[in-house]
Amino acid sequence: MNIKSLLLASTVVLVAATGAKAADAVIEQEPAPVVVAPTFTWNGAYLGGQIGYGWGRSTLSDEDTSSE
Repeated sequence: MNIKSLLLASTVVLVAATGAKAADAVIEQEPAPVVVAPTFTWNGAYLGGQIGYGWGRSTLSDEDTSSE
């Protein structure tokens, strides 16, 4: 293989490896609109309630138990 064919093969490989720079290759899209979460309002009816009962037995000792 002589130098001319080696240079020609190298040039062909380098040219083939580069990307095509077509004018319409990149399609610019408009940015998507920003979606804003709706603000919460206190409008509307509300019905709520609670039923419950508690029981238990506890004692509270408020004495100082530390020894000096």
